[in-house]
Amino acid sequence: MLFAQKQWPFISELVQSIYDSKTHYILEGEIFIPQLINTLDFKVVSCFLGYHTADPATKLAEIDAFSAASTNDWTRAYSTQEQLCIINERIMFSAQIATQARQYRMPYFDVSRDFPATIDRAYEMLISRKTSS
Repeated sequence: MLFAQKQWPFISELVQSIYDSKTHYILEGEIFIPQLINTLDFKVVSCFLGYHTADPATKLAEIDAFSAASTNDWTRAYSTQEQLCIINERIMFSAQIATQARQYRMPYFDVSRDFPATIDRAYEMLISRKTSS
């Protein structure tokens, strides 16, 4: 979260510029956190994804299955233990995002289970808000 806060002056100007251009963009990344999105002087359609209820071992198995099908996957540079540390950090980060999203009444989707259906629900929510605004 500290990285997001440090980068926010630049990122908020970027978001403002995109907003002023009246062009639809999709921006994603861990730099966009509810606490900071809430500080914007204008409304943006947003949602947040995370896996705060994931089981680390299950998540590792999912990552391994994906990695096995890829020819150039970053996880291959890390041991199982290092990957588990990263997964646990991401679970904690997801929990912080989920808490902030509730606090600021912003949609949060837990992709820990049924990833494809959850992504579809997030997409449908974004599309419905875009067309109704």
